[in-house]
Amino acid sequence: MVQRSAPRLPAVALVLVVAAAGLLLGHWWGRVESIPHEPDRGKLRRQLAAERQRSAHLEQELVNRMVAAEVDWRAMAQVRQLVTELDERIAAQDEELNLYRLLLQQDNSVKGLHIEHWRAMPTAEPGTYGYRLVVRQNVDLRESLEVSLKVVLLGETAGEPVTFTLAELDEGVDREVVPLSFRYFKFFDGRLTLPEGFLPREVEVSVWPRGKKDELRVRRFAWSTGTDAGGPAAAG
Repeated sequence: MVQRSAPRLPAVALVLVVAAAGLLLGHWWGRVESIPHEPDRGKLRRQLAAERQRSAHLEQELVNRMVAAEVDWRAMAQVRQLVTELDERIAAQDEELNLYRLLLQQDNSVKGLHIEHWRAMPTAEPGTYGYRLVVRQNVDLRESLEVSLKVVLLGETAGEPVTFTLAELDEGVDREVVPLSFRYFKFFDGRLTLPEGFLPREVEVSVWPRGKKDELRVRRFAWSTGTDAGGPAAAG
């Protein structure tokens, strides 16, 4: 019996198999070569750590600068507030000094009570004013003089004339006629709040010795400027 030998792979097919194997091997090797070597990865890790540290430093520097800017802004605001307060105190002291000078320069030949000053100054609260008036007397007394004081604001609301007593506008004044006691002169001040819609025009100040209404003195001032409004200087 004649045996047949196993069929042999044609030479062309063998060449193709070898070529395909070569291509696969080359592709795999190329991928291996594309992966960084261990020394390169270590270098990248070090660079990454350095960049992270630098980023953290820059962030902290930014925070520090923002905090410093905030502190500087607050310090500047405090300085400005202090300057404003000092200016206001100096202005108040100058006004008070001028009042003392005015009192010293008054004609002392006219005896009795005198109403020398009225001033209304707006505050930070809308519709609220600080006010001050000065009353003096020329009688040489060893004891304090007891007097009665009444202040009335004259103005208008919706075009109609309206009046308010100081007791209706100042929470610190609990009566329409205020008792005072002094020897030479008296500073009387406080804070008043105007009713909504009320436009003050003048302030009428009345003062008389306690129990002697016949010695009544009356004077009118422009509301805020304190100039004389031409009201009567005295009334019986």
